Amino acid sequence: RNIAFITLGFIAVAVEKNIEVYIAKIMEVVRTSLPQKDTPVKKKPTLDVAVFNCITLLSHAVKNGISKDVKDLLEPMFSTGLTPALTICLRELAENIPNIKRDISEFLLKMLSQVLLSKPQPQTGTPKHNITAQFAALTIQGGDSSQPDVSTIVLALRTLGTFQFESNNLLPFVQRCADYFLINEQQEIRIEAVQTCSSLLK
Repeated sequence: RNIAFITLGFIAVAVEKNIEVYIAKIMEVVRTSLPQKDTPVKKKPTLDVAVFNCITLLSHAVKNGISKDVKDLLEPMFSTGLTPALTICLRELAENIPNIKRDISEFLLKMLSQVLLSKPQPQTGTPKHNITAQFAALTIQGGDSSQPDVSTIVLALRTLGTFQFESNNLLPFVQRCADYFLINEQQEIRIEAVQTCSSLLK
């Protein structure tokens, strides 16, 4: 199945817009490979990262031609959790499908809020101008046993510092994170926090 997804993606890149007649069927297969909204966390199957590769390659092939399909996939994609495969896919999608970049940014900021601040994500449908205010009101919780592991925190910080969020004012969010992660006991986290804050403050 891994090879099948990657093959589909490369075929799409090769034939470009000629793949559009098959997009509906391809997206249906992709959708069934992602966790369903009502699937309990403990029962969610291990995700094949080739699914993200396929989505990325499709976006290279037909650009905004799959904007609606990909927008419908964002929620199940994000429900898989923050991983390198997801973040790479999101960067490519934001570049190849400008129509949904704002939606990607909103979902991603919610996820980063969950990982870095150990707080529930803002509710879906929250007006964009309120999201930064919600971030500014969050406080860091230290010593929480449910804290994400080091690699996830590092990935979240790196994503925060490298993803182009455009009009979102991240300074209040960064200030809250920096005060905590710059003095974290893990050196890897401290280094990434310095790089992330430096990047955003530019």
